[in-house]
Parts: sequence; C-alpha cells; structure tokens
Amino acid sequence: MIYKYQIKALILAACAILFTGTAAASGEISLEGEYWNPHISGEIKTPAALNPKNNLGLNQANIVDLKLGFKGDKGPKYFIKYENPSFHNTKNIDQSFSFKGGNYSNGDQVQSDLAVKHYQLGIQNEKIISNSKVSVIYTYNHNSVRTAVNNITQNVNRDQEGKSDSVGLGFSWETLNDKGINFFAAATPLSIGTRGGYLDYNIGIKTKVGKTMTLTLGYKGERLEAGKSDVGSTTVNLKGMYIFLGSGF
Repeated sequence: MIYKYQIKALILAACAILFTGTAAASGEISLEGEYWNPHISGEIKTPAALNPKNNLGLNQANIVDLKLGFKGDKGPKYFIKYENPSFHNTKNIDQSFSFKGGNYSNGDQVQSDLAVKHYQLGIQNEKIISNSKVSVIYTYNHNSVRTAVNNITQNVNRDQEGKSDSVGLGFSWETLNDKGINFFAAATPLSIGTRGGYLDYNIGIKTKVGKTMTLTLGYKGERLEAGKSDVGSTTVNLKGMYIFLGSGF
C-alpha cells in the first residue's frame, strides 16, 4: 500500500529530477545550508491547552536546514527545503496539567519531546527593479508536529501528532551590490490549507565569499500549525538568529 507521505516524497523526488535536469542544461543549481538556534513558543491543544515553554520547559534547539534551488537562464527559480527541529527537556514540573487523558501532578519528573518536520516546495518569480531584486514566492508546505510527554514519576506516557498541508504566498526584496554587503527582507503573510498553515518572516544581510559562495546572517520567525480540529491542534512559533552558507554551481 502506498501511503500519502510516500506519494508526497515521490512527487518531490520527481520535481527534483525534472528541475535538476533543466537547470544543469542551461542554468544554475544552488545549495544552501543554514544553522539556526531558535526559541520556541506556541500552544498544544488536547483540547486542554499546554504551553511548550511554560508547562514543558522547552526552550531552544540547534537546527540545520537544507535548501536546494534550480534556475534556468529564463523563467522562475524552483526550490525544495527541509527542516527538522526537535526540542527536548526533563524537569520536575511546578504546575499540574493533563495531556491526552494522562494526569501530570506538581513535582512529577516529566520528560518532554517535540519534533517538527517541515517540507517546502516553491516557485520564485524574480524581477530586477533599479538596484534591487523583488520576488513573488508561491509555496506548498507540509507540516508534521509530534509531542510526547512522559511522566517518569507515575509511569504515564502520552503523545499527540498533527499534520497539515497548505499553500502560501510570499514576497521578498534584496539589494544588488556585487562588491559589498546586501540587505534583504522576506515574508509569507498568506497561507491557506487543511488543518493548519505556515507563515514566516526573514530579514538580514548577505555578502559574497569567493565567486560562487554567499554568506548570510539574519533573524527569522516561523509559525507552523498542524492537526487543527475540534479536539486538538499544535501551533509552534520559532524565532531566532541564523547563519547560512550558500553555493551556486
């Protein structure tokens, strides 16, 4: 049996092969690796609401994102992005709560894990205006968020997983200076989907390192929603500084 996630993986793989062949023949392939150390906030509904930071003690995580892009001599840029942030913490909780039918009492030792998987497939239309580049960005986003809460003291273990699929509309602006530092800003203010969506913003500076490498330093935020329904949902907000190194070849 072929499951939905397998179909999505096959679609992404087919797009990658198609776009790679097109770009390799007459364009550019780009690869970006990003190191990010964001803070987490948000809400986990079961339907009782939990705060991942205040209730579970989740705070920061070290994340490495990967983004592969393809652009021919003419036409838009295509890209695929994957990120998999995970947050972990073990602590004696200072307030009681319930989660998926399990009771967690004040003073219990609780181990919490929250894992996010985000896949993004996008098309970016670019236009040069004066000494800057303006883009309109169309994306498909798949979010998966799994939360596991293990009460070590009472031997109670519960978990919840939510998923969502959405399409987004975004915009970006970037200065064009071949010999110095460039500034940029981007945002996805509109997202429409099933059981949640994906929004983001991103500002920073970038400069060339050699002929094909680009070094970027910035600050960004993401809002990922998954599993929205009458009985539960998860909203994850990530914010923090990042640095990445990109290469075109």
